[in-house]
Amino acid sequence: MTTKMTSVCLAAATILTSFFSVGMVSARTREIVVPVPAEQLDEATKLTLARALVGEADWHTPDHIAIAWVLSRRWRSIENKKPGSVTFADYIAKYAAPLKTKSERTIWVQSLPWGDLPATAKNAQYQRHWTRVRALVEAWSQGRVADPCPSAWHYGGAMDRAGEGQRPVSCGFTRNIFYGFKPRT
Repeated sequence: MTTKMTSVCLAAATILTSFFSVGMVSARTREIVVPVPAEQLDEATKLTLARALVGEADWHTPDHIAIAWVLSRRWRSIENKKPGSVTFADYIAKYAAPLKTKSERTIWVQSLPWGDLPATAKNAQYQRHWTRVRALVEAWSQGRVADPCPSAWHYGGAMDRAGEGQRPVSCGFTRNIFYGFKPRT
């Protein structure tokens, strides 16, 4: 019995260790890095971010984390150059294609609420995923989610190409391709 219990505990510890080591949630307690100032992260902005994450990467959490960090990094760059010129919510809405286009899928993504999905047969299968995305956005906005690829500046699908001077960078097990700038030599 004790050997069995030890094996179960070791297996659970291994799973948790691998979960934290891929950057899903920051296990470091020494420093909390808040990606965007709190005044930029009201409920409407969090909803815009959550919608963008689903639109860009469906329900794939590793992509959600990396995309959130890329969006915040790009917004901070603009904010440093031209303070107050664009809110984080407006930047997300301008950058994320699924928030700008109109198809059956993107209209559904754009209608996602900050709360439970309306009770329909279609939504029932997505409620658990949507709850997880909103929880991730909350944790990320509080600085509890580590940046898996601090050098990433852009992301896209297989049909997209890197911008001038950019190269693919690893952000973990993502479906999107992430790009960063090539080091100057």
